[in-house]
Amino acid sequence: MTTRAEQFKAELFALLRKYDVEMSAEVEVSSNVDFFSSIRFFSYAKWDWDTNQQTHEAIDFELRYTVTGKE
Repeated sequence: MTTRAEQFKAELFALLRKYDVEMSAEVEVSSNVDFFSSIRFFSYAKWDWDTNQQTHEAIDFELRYTVTGKE
């Protein structure tokens, strides 16, 4: 049986692969305490070099602090 956390991880990794996106976390230090301040998602633009047409635009955005998915 798959746990909810395992299912979430599998779906997140599938989404990262689908869009060819890298995810990185930024760590800040304050009063000798490390904490995560943001998560960045990045992917280069993709081109069809035969036609010199862009097939996928770049992805580059950052989530700061707590995000629930609600807009």
